[in-house]
Amino acid sequence: MTIPSLINTIPIHIEQTDSELTFYLHNGELVRFYHPQDCCESVYIEDISGNLSSLLFKPLLQADENYFHKSDYTFYTFANSSSVVDVRWCGSSNGYYSESVDIDIESFDPHSRIPPSALAQLLARYPELLL
Repeated sequence: MTIPSLINTIPIHIEQTDSELTFYLHNGELVRFYHPQDCCESVYIEDISGNLSSLLFKPLLQADENYFHKSDYTFYTFANSSSVVDVRWCGSSNGYYSESVDIDIESFDPHSRIPPSALAQLLARYPELLL
């Protein structure tokens, strides 16, 4: 999965913890940003500039990744026609372990993976998911 392949996809639900960010897309795929932690490292979301919910229900027009090795930061920028969100990940280790953010993509069933409160809003906008 490459970050630019997110362009023109439509996030319909977003979940975030300190160490994981998941975009649920209109095409039935989810994209998960995370890092499998090892013993002597830490990779986590340090800051989010902008509101992730402002990315919902509009096509992404920008999806970029920038890694700054000297500072151990990885920045992800996501934008649609009305908002921009920057997510700053911080990594630290003893120098032996990776500090990169992993990205996985998989299919999902919106009826079983999205919280009921968000699912109602989603189905109102995308009734074809009722199938």
